[in-house]
Amino acid sequence: MTLRPLALAVAGGGLLLTGCGGSPSVSTDDLERRISSQIEETVGSAPDGVSCDEPLDAEVDATTTCVLTVGEEKYEVEATVSTVDGSEVELDLDVADAPMD
Repeated sequence: MTLRPLALAVAGGGLLLTGCGGSPSVSTDDLERRISSQIEETVGSAPDGVSCDEPLDAEVDATTTCVLTVGEEKYEVEATVSTVDGSEVELDLDVADAPMD
């Protein structure tokens, strides 16, 4: 799979919010699945893996950086919350132009 710079809008209707006594957030598992799914829909094949170290707060402009793996290469992908409407969260994704060193 060849990656080029991407600006992706991820529909968040399928994202589950968790709230263990604090602010609602998108779990790392849900975030990883949605990023992988949207990459597959956009470029035609799923990445080999997506890894996010922390959940994403369900607040507009909250951001986290995940790592997208394609073969031997790894790319940073930044996920930013664009809107929150009840339990629905929409994300913007920005995949790095070049693989990580």
